[in-house]
Amino acid sequence: PIFARAGHQVMYSGRDEANAKAQAARVQGTRAGSVDEAIAFGEVLLVAIPFGAWPSFSKEHGAAMKGKIVIDPTNPNPARDGELAKIVLTKPSTGEYVAEFLPGAKLIRAFNTTSYASFAKEAGRPGEKMGIPVAASDAATLALGVRLVNDLGFDAVPVGGGLHGSAKFELRGPAAGVKTAAELKAIMG
Repeated sequence: PIFARAGHQVMYSGRDEANAKAQAARVQGTRAGSVDEAIAFGEVLLVAIPFGAWPSFSKEHGAAMKGKIVIDPTNPNPARDGELAKIVLTKPSTGEYVAEFLPGAKLIRAFNTTSYASFAKEAGRPGEKMGIPVAASDAATLALGVRLVNDLGFDAVPVGGGLHGSAKFELRGPAAGVKTAAELKAIMG
């Protein structure tokens, strides 16, 4: 709903198409479609899946994702995602690892530092806005990610170093949780 409230065209999709239709029915001005329809529809795709689903998602939809801009908010959870989560936790950054599943896509790593409920509550809050760290696969994609985060009523904090920079804001690290941009900049350096 945050993207729709900010004036962006939104299509919901998922393996459970009935759930996607129900979500679209709750959010005025949105629609639902299959995953393939959503990939074709979106200029920017937010892929919110359990981390352990990346291999199957990539196998099924990876070719269609080439050239697309993808926002990745996913986080590994060993209890839920098993061996894949254990592997990614040994890698330099989650963003770089996710990029391996989406060859040819332009990746934005953001919205992974707290729960969706917190983002929904904090979007456009009065006073000092919630800071959102953003890393991306290249400078142009980073600029787009920053613009989108700001459009949604947050204060984007661009993180340099490509997707490797996303290591500075992993879910279980010091940048996790609801923070202001100033707090994030102090934590991440």
